[in-house]
Amino acid sequence: MNPDGNPEGGAYFEGVEHGVWGRMRTVGRVWHGDKAGFYDGAVSPAVESPASRCLELRLEGRRVLPSQWGLGSSDFAGFAGWGGVAQGTAWLHERLAEAPQAPALVLAVGECVARALPTAARVTIQGRAPLSGLLASGQVGGALGTHLAAHADFIGLRGRCELSGAVLRMRPDTGVELLERPRLAGASPRETARALFEEFASPAILCIGPAGERGVPFASLAAGVESPSFVGRGGLGASFAALGLKALVIEAHQDFQGVAGEAEELIRLLTRSPRLRARARGGTFELFGALSARGGLRAAEGDRALSCDEAQELFDQAREQRVEFKGCRGCPTPCGWVFDRPDGPRQGARFSASRALGTELGLACFEDSLELLSVCDELAIDAREAGAVLALIIDAREEGRLEGAALRGNLEELRSELFRLVHEESAPGRGGASRLASTLGLSASVASRTAQSVREDSNLAILLGQCVSGGGVDPMRSFPFLTELGGRDRIEAVTGLPIPAGGEDPLTTTAKGRLVVWCENVIAAIDASGFCAFSAVGLLSDGVLSLEELARRILPVRIREETGPGWNGWPLSERLMALGANLILLQRRIDDLLGGRGGPPPFARTLLEARGMLPEYRLVRGFDDEGDAPPRFGSMEVWSRERVRWLEVASSEAEREAPSPGAEDGPNGPRAPGSITLRSSGALAEILGRECFLRARLPLPLGQVVRALSDENSRATRWLFSGKEILPGFWRDGVRLREGSPVASGDVLEVVLAISGG
Repeated sequence: MNPDGNPEGGAYFEGVEHGVWGRMRTVGRVWHGDKAGFYDGAVSPAVESPASRCLELRLEGRRVLPSQWGLGSSDFAGFAGWGGVAQGTAWLHERLAEAPQAPALVLAVGECVARALPTAARVTIQGRAPLSGLLASGQVGGALGTHLAAHADFIGLRGRCELSGAVLRMRPDTGVELLERPRLAGASPRETARALFEEFASPAILCIGPAGERGVPFASLAAGVESPSFVGRGGLGASFAALGLKALVIEAHQDFQGVAGEAEELIRLLTRSPRLRARARGGTFELFGALSARGGLRAAEGDRALSCDEAQELFDQAREQRVEFKGCRGCPTPCGWVFDRPDGPRQGARFSASRALGTELGLACFEDSLELLSVCDELAIDAREAGAVLALIIDAREEGRLEGAALRGNLEELRSELFRLVHEESAPGRGGASRLASTLGLSASVASRTAQSVREDSNLAILLGQCVSGGGVDPMRSFPFLTELGGRDRIEAVTGLPIPAGGEDPLTTTAKGRLVVWCENVIAAIDASGFCAFSAVGLLSDGVLSLEELARRILPVRIREETGPGWNGWPLSERLMALGANLILLQRRIDDLLGGRGGPPPFARTLLEARGMLPEYRLVRGFDDEGDAPPRFGSMEVWSRERVRWLEVASSEAEREAPSPGAEDGPNGPRAPGSITLRSSGALAEILGRECFLRARLPLPLGQVVRALSDENSRATRWLFSGKEILPGFWRDGVRLREGSPVASGDVLEVVLAISGG
């Protein structure tokens, strides 16, 4: 044992240099909202400046060189005080403008993390994606966020170190050092985290596994120790490995305190949301019911849609195996599930990963998808991209395009194929599904954009959102939630902006471009704050908070109180939109630096080129306004221009009342006694029963059916209505009904209350 307590030798004993960036201790810190930060009693003026909490760590061989970074007089000077994500993205732009291919990665936290708000524990991680060559952005929770916030708003990592099993350690005494841990080379994330936790007693650990070390372009990052969380669609694990690092450990003296009463109020609000209560009961696996209702899941046989009954069976299997819930700090409605495994440690899982590794690969048992997920986590590869690769290999072998054993439904062969992807450089699919599809001549039939697999979906806002999303395809950021609200009036009430008839219908192309713009801006702003996007969507969707009320709680103080040119008179909701619009524009600029995104992906080109889809999105964003002077970063101008374009589109002659091809409004035919069947999943099934029958004189408009259902079951009322607004979606034969849609005797309706993404 060395004198400093490090069993393998630390920086002071291996010639590895370290650095100290100044006095930034966390003991006894209290949040001071008026100064937008944490300060000790004897804080120096240098620490109070916004730049003092922006840290650049340059890796050189066996050294780490820390320095403070500031916006100065750059194009991004307006981001001062906007929080770590905005400033960290500006830092990344600066680095990539200098050297687009050089290793650079930023980890940032928003102001809500530092304020210790419930559910606000997110770290935003951004870098160049090896899979696409463009920007990749992801969020991860756990202790990493609170520990990082104790040191800085963001840390920017650049350069490369040359150590075996290199560990970058941020000490609680403000020092930073590089440590060599050769025994960690090749270790799984769980093994790495356990070893580092035993050594440093800090749970704030970020690390890679074998996939990142071997350069797999869809390698992921793991955060935490037991049941770690994974992040990194696009290959952020490979970006981390390009820095020469195996792990990052952040130590802090103690967590900080939030403002008294602020957390309690927010917890009360969160528990008032029916969608969040439903997600707490069903986790992200509530999406089994939501997607099967519109025919959005594939059965194990591969040639038909998964039925609602089959989806319910998979949900029941997951619920039976669940042993605990997992959520962000202080969240009263945790959505993560952790499962017992027969021959291994407990396994965390979410719907999107389980779906990619389940029936899509011919596996009809939930336990089998957990087994494949455990392999992905052991190797630290993105489960969704790995699942897309395996699904393509299955189809290619069945069509005779690739040689090899039959894979569909063959758990052992699928496990072996995952190990091959990581350990054999010549393995088919090692470069991702899109590149494999190109090799096989199947690009036009594979759902992907910029080399990253996407989810095919009948909801056209979701399809467009994935194909334009800055930072890659993310389970919340790229899944617009407005079309889940059900009604045009409700969407206009939430956004404060007009949409035409049909815009609320997820199956039409009408107005999807502007809805995606709005959702992108809101989610980008929420992510920048560090607050949980799922929680925010639940609060907005259920009318618990308006956008103005949400903005008052999560906006950075600097933006909330800004009175400079261009800001006076704008409400907080519009300022929140401005924060998001600025970040989306900056992400677009980074993609331009890295070579741009190209045209619409072939698999959905016809749909995307429809007037209300990509052309409208580009119009509202102003991407084609070459003659206009670009807006200033850090200003209201970015969003105010988009808002004007939205209103111009809304007032155009071609906009007027386009009919929706969905179900017609109004009752159809004379009424007579009859009955309908209502089938529910997730939390609603606990209230209404998996299947219930409603007898009435039919046909009736859907709105009257829902009110009759509420009259028969008073316990269900708070799950069915927010004021007079209907909360769940009602689906018939894969089509979502409107409030005025006729419901006839014999109809079978699927009732869905869920949050998109996860």
